[in-house]
Amino acid sequence: MKKIYAAAHRKDHKKTELVVMTKGKKGKISRPNGRYKLVDSRMKKDLRAMKSKDKTKGRGKKSRPGRGRGRH
Repeated sequence: MKKIYAAAHRKDHKKTELVVMTKGKKGKISRPNGRYKLVDSRMKKDLRAMKSKDKTKGRGKKSRPGRGRGRH
């Protein structure tokens, strides 16, 4: 019974919303409800690149056909 009640009362983890800040909007950002984090566009792109790199971490590199021989 305790497990059932614990599962029912567990709070969902809300994602942090990323608010992109540009030069023009430095001090005047519209604040969203809940958790948020101020980021610049470069930071957002870096984060996305890191996530995609982690996905391909376990896989090997793509093999390319041999170069140089047989092309006369």
